[in-house]
Order: sequence, then structure tokens, then C-alpha cells
Amino acid sequence: MSKANRIGLFGCSNLYGYHHAFADAVLGANKLEKLNAYLDEHVYNTKNITDQVTHNGTTISNHSFPGCGNTYINEMLKQKLDDMDYVFVQFTGLTRIDVPGYVEGFPFQHNGWVFSGGQNGYWKQHDTTVSMFTDHYSRSTEDTVQDNLAVIKQTVDMLEQSNKPYNWCFYYDLAKTNKEDHEPLVLDTNNKFIDSDPHTHCFTMGKGADDGVHFMYDGYRDWLCKIKHQLNLPR
Repeated sequence: MSKANRIGLFGCSNLYGYHHAFADAVLGANKLEKLNAYLDEHVYNTKNITDQVTHNGTTISNHSFPGCGNTYINEMLKQKLDDMDYVFVQFTGLTRIDVPGYVEGFPFQHNGWVFSGGQNGYWKQHDTTVSMFTDHYSRSTEDTVQDNLAVIKQTVDMLEQSNKPYNWCFYYDLAKTNKEDHEPLVLDTNNKFIDSDPHTHCFTMGKGADDGVHFMYDGYRDWLCKIKHQLNLPR
């Protein structure tokens, strides 16, 4: 780990704030200390959440955001990749659409991007976002899924061409019926793919949230402990 001084995390709400869990499971930080920090920032005071944590000289920067889709993840990675020594990407739902813009009062937007949250997402609850996303969702679900898969392939290709150490996964199992409103599918992967997902692990262990999509801090930390031997960290 001595060469991985800058770690970047990229994902949606299921990675937002979880840099504390990553520091805990992967860097050996104190669990209780990081759990309290996570709760203070992510649960009790989300407007003031910090996006990084440092432990023993390694800084983990978290570029995830609630509600975002894979296009936003791709864009953030393009902006931040040069600053990273190791990258961990946790892709999200395949029916999510992100568009450039700003909508007054809409909570699911960041860095000049507005997030649909999926074809049945919270965009339907706001007049401006209804007009913004309706045309996008007039297409078939299969078209939206294929667009997302193309963005994911582009992202993984970009990482591969960068020659930087990285790993990637999805927050849920694509081969299962899920909360992301698309048919189960099998995706071709490379050897940087994490052969596990936190959603399945956490819900199997009784660490899932009531909404069926999110999961608990300690469940995610346990998943990271389970898969950290697969991480392509610099040595």
C-alpha cells in the first residue's frame, strides 16, 4: 500500500460517505472512530459531509453522489483520474440518466449535472425535471440500458488505457431481478472486476436498508474485508 497515496472512489449513494469504511477495511483504520465519523457526516449532517479521509499517509477521496448515474461517474473519473494512484469504481443502475444543467430546489444534482435516479426515479416528482427527462425515457428501457453499458465500457477502457491500478464492480448483482428496473443480464468483464457485490452481501447478512436498495455501514465494511484480496492496489 505504500505507493497508493491517493485513492479515488467513484459511485452513487451506495458509495457516498463510505470512504470511512474503505479506510477501515482496507487501510486498517479504527472501526469505531470511522463509524462515528461516517454517522456524523453522512447521516446526521449530510450538508456538511467531507469527501475524504486520510490514514497513515494515504488519502481516500470520494467522488460519489446520491442519485447519480454512470455518465456522471464517467465524467468525474475523467476529471480526477490524473490525481489518483488507485481507482475504485462502483457502477450504479442501468436505467439512470444524467444531464448537464441545474434545477432550483432539486436535491439530486451536483457539479452541474442533474440526476434522474432511474426510469421510475425522483425526476417524476418535480415539474422541471419531468420536462427535462421525459423525452429521454420515451425510448425503450433496452435502449437506456445499452447506453449505460456503453458508458461503462468506455469508462473501463479509459482506466485500462491509463495504466493506473483500478478495480470495478456494480453495487448490485446484474444477474438478478433488482430495484433498478431492467431485466437481469450478464456482462462481459475483465480481470479488474470484483466478483461480488455489496448489495447481495449486505442483504444476505441482514445489513440491508428498509428501502431494499441501500445498506448499512458495517455491512459494507464487512464486504470490503471479504473482497479486499481482489483489489489491485499498488504494492
